[in-house]
Amino acid sequence: MSPLLIVLIIVVILGLIFAVWCFTEPHILDVTNIKLRRSKAPDKTFKALGKGIDSDANSDVRIFFFSDIHAEMCFIKPERILEEIRKANEAKPLDCVIFGGDIVTEPENIAKGIRYFTVIKDGLASLGIPFYGVTGNHDLGITTDQIAECGFINLEGQVIKLKSSGGKDIYLTGADDTGRHSRRWIEPPVVPDGSIGILAIHDPDSILHINNLTDFMLAGHLHGGQMKLPFNLVFKLLRSDELPLQGVLQGVFEYGQTSMFISRGVGCGTLPVRFLTLPEASVVDIYLDNKEDT
Repeated sequence: MSPLLIVLIIVVILGLIFAVWCFTEPHILDVTNIKLRRSKAPDKTFKALGKGIDSDANSDVRIFFFSDIHAEMCFIKPERILEEIRKANEAKPLDCVIFGGDIVTEPENIAKGIRYFTVIKDGLASLGIPFYGVTGNHDLGITTDQIAECGFINLEGQVIKLKSSGGKDIYLTGADDTGRHSRRWIEPPVVPDGSIGILAIHDPDSILHINNLTDFMLAGHLHGGQMKLPFNLVFKLLRSDELPLQGVLQGVFEYGQTSMFISRGVGCGTLPVRFLTLPEASVVDIYLDNKEDT
């Protein structure tokens, strides 16, 4: 057998392994435990914290966060999301569930998104857990009534007071996404002075453009790159997102007085593949008293 043929066979085998990997990853849900503290960063530079702080203490606020369903290209069933919510709630009661936007990829497929979310909203109703969310850039064109059918309270332009299981008053807020092609940055409402705010917003680039930042920010949109290729090629060649070019792609970051978590999301965008970016849903534990890491 010639050396060239051997090399060709190896390339073909590696290509097949790569293809199987890419088509398998979208079916594997990674449920992460994210722990956020109030940021102590002295200036507006990004400090990466992975999954957040290391603490075994009881948190003040406990949220289940998931984003980017893209119902046409989502291989994680809603029943699985609901199962993980139940498990998290049994371990320690959840204060709420928040969705981070992109119900579907194309608005004309909203019926698929509504069916997906109906399973989750009905389950949350039986558990007595509040359900909030925002829309994403792919949700432009979906009507207000259709969003309401998905069952979450839309946080866009609202400030909602929530009494946490830790006994603290917190305020949830959100902002609309205007889409990539006509991008405008909409300011979320201001939470009351001296209060703890949690901002749900689809596109994490917002942190560079809005003034009304809160203590905590939950975002999605980037899918962790979806295909994690060398040299950040996906974002350098195919997208215009700003944060990935600064190394801010997924996980926890502190930026000034804001502690931000960027989820990899659950579904896929245009293609049903992922590489080194497993679908993610997260239990987010929030600590309000600036405890030192343990």
